[in-house]
Amino acid sequence: MPPHGREASTDVGYRIHVQNSENEAVRPDSFGRCIECGSIYAVYGSNAGALHPAGTDGRCKCGNDTFREISG
Repeated sequence: MPPHGREASTDVGYRIHVQNSENEAVRPDSFGRCIECGSIYAVYGSNAGALHPAGTDGRCKCGNDTFREISG
């Protein structure tokens, strides 16, 4: 497992494992699509309303950092 208790992978290629300060597993809020290349990530929402992809440095593989939530 990568450092800091994080993993990535879902049915679209990312397995998610994130832990909070109490060492409990935390699930992502939803899924988001990169507005540049269309890649889909499990995402966490910030207090400011931005979406951040789980298991990354906050950017898509294309380098973009802006995501739109995918609604079901």
